[in-house]
Amino acid sequence: MEERAISTSTSLRSRGFMKSLLFLMALVCLTLSMNVQNSSAAGGVWTSIGPEGGPISDLAIDPVNTSIIYAGTSYGGVFKNSQLVSPVPDIKANGSDGPLTITSSQSLKLTIALDDGSMAGTNADWWVLCDSPFGWYHYDLSSWVTGIAVTYQGPLFDLGTYQVMDYVLPQGNYTCYFGVDTIMNGAIDMGQIYYGWRNTCCC
Repeated sequence: MEERAISTSTSLRSRGFMKSLLFLMALVCLTLSMNVQNSSAAGGVWTSIGPEGGPISDLAIDPVNTSIIYAGTSYGGVFKNSQLVSPVPDIKANGSDGPLTITSSQSLKLTIALDDGSMAGTNADWWVLCDSPFGWYHYDLSSWVTGIAVTYQGPLFDLGTYQVMDYVLPQGNYTCYFGVDTIMNGAIDMGQIYYGWRNTCCC
């Protein structure tokens, strides 16, 4: 009689555990299903790569690229979540990442570089600008020209160190910028721009 009571008690505890586990799994699937229906999720974008519809039934992590997650639905649909990595522009003045002070006899050597993150091929405006004591200048791939204008329009790619300036400049403060924005329209779109800058005092 005692053994039967213990067995019944263990069975009840086991059923309670299974109910809790099933409830937790249902909650996770509901959350994922809502994310898929909204086409986006925190930390990435869900993209349909198969028939759509149905609750989430399976999840899998790409064995080669662990930033990619696949979600399968009960109706045979497949969604892919890819982590977007933003481009990282870099600009250096005489090899320095920080503020720089040079004499009026020293040359200012300005270099740029770009890590495209996971956005290679995305069309973008490329900007190389300088705010000088004499107004704004932009780089047009061959020389510096007065005014603010886009330097280049085209897809993002990894750019190694590229020199855009090697001049002895008049005295004053110079703030130079390198950035890319992912709306290719010839205008600076502050919500979509990634940029860096360097301050140089020519004293």
